[in-house]
Amino acid sequence: MSQKRIVPYLIGGLAGASLGLAVLIAALVGGGLPFVHHDAQKPTPQQTTPTSLGVTAPQQFQGEQSASLDSVRSIDEGRRDAIVEATRRASPAVVSITVIYHQFVRVAADPLESFFSQGYGRTTVKKQPYEILGSGVIIDKRGYIITNNHVLGESKDSHIFITLSDGRQFQAELVGRSTHYDVALLRFSETVPNMPVATLGDSDDLVPGEWAIAIGSPYRYLLDDPALTVTVGVISALHRDLKQAQDEGPAYLDMIQTDAAINQGNSGGALVNAKGEVIGINTFIISGSDGGNFGAGFALPIKRVKWVMDEIVQYGGLRPRVTGFRGVVLDKRWRYLLKLDDDMTGIYVGRVYPDSPASEAGLQVGDIIRAIDGQLILRKQDFTRLIYEAQVGTKLHLNVQRGDEMRNTVLTISSRIPAPSTNGE
Repeated sequence: MSQKRIVPYLIGGLAGASLGLAVLIAALVGGGLPFVHHDAQKPTPQQTTPTSLGVTAPQQFQGEQSASLDSVRSIDEGRRDAIVEATRRASPAVVSITVIYHQFVRVAADPLESFFSQGYGRTTVKKQPYEILGSGVIIDKRGYIITNNHVLGESKDSHIFITLSDGRQFQAELVGRSTHYDVALLRFSETVPNMPVATLGDSDDLVPGEWAIAIGSPYRYLLDDPALTVTVGVISALHRDLKQAQDEGPAYLDMIQTDAAINQGNSGGALVNAKGEVIGINTFIISGSDGGNFGAGFALPIKRVKWVMDEIVQYGGLRPRVTGFRGVVLDKRWRYLLKLDDDMTGIYVGRVYPDSPASEAGLQVGDIIRAIDGQLILRKQDFTRLIYEAQVGTKLHLNVQRGDEMRNTVLTISSRIPAPSTNGE
């Protein structure tokens, strides 16, 4: 092909390439190709917002940062739920108790001599100090502290120290105790500035499944720290009766059961509801042979603890509670011996003491108490629990069967011990 024919093609190619390049540049600068239709709105320039550092940041990033901060605030507020708030209210009044007492023990006079004589060397008696650790609750502005009786041990020659949750330590004295109810009442031996006092709840108003918080000072012999520990669970059951051994009668009646962990050293501490009110005094757990916690802890209802404390404060101890009669709960054996119908239930009255609540209520030998306060007496435990919770002055409403006649009467528990009967009544 000649040079004359090549030149036009070359010029045409360069012109076409220049036109194509111009179109491409226009498309890039204009945001799209001139012949393509966009359904979406044309993007607008992104606005900027000053940041705290004086540097502008995209508004979208600023919105995400604000949402993140709101989320953190929400989590922080959620941390302070009812359980945390209840713990904050109740914890200051829960204390650690240290009891130091001494016992006389026989020890080797000369350890070296004892070793070579295989333990048959000379001995001597030595006064040995011991320490018991537990928990307690300040429940009265007069400086009264409630704990379990077993926390104090059996020794009367002891020194009691109370450590508050803020670390302050004071001495306390024993005011009174009840082995039967496992309650002991202490009082500060000195004035305690800014003394916290627990708010008491209503243990009669509990329902299974509601929150329960156990607060105390467990395992201090390991931790060497009086700081309080909080465990959380629910009220597992109410009105539990516990036996010491399989063949023995109940040792604890009408207890609160919880799965909130009650560990060694928690005894005497507070069981608290979701409002921060003390509803019970932590007492013991059911554990395995290795001491493990089976999730079954038990607490004394605060209502009972309160009236035991009132008795100790006012009378120096629990007054006797007298009904003035003796009887047996009817079972198959007693129905046979007394020649009664097989379906007869209740308490057969076998003796009525003169000048007693029973005689004043008009009870007679041979009466059968079918129900007390509307509760049928079918087992010995039914009667035992009613008397266990009764106080001096409590009025028991009795439904009594005398022959074929049913009658109602009221027996008022007294502290007056009647004189021995001389006529068999």
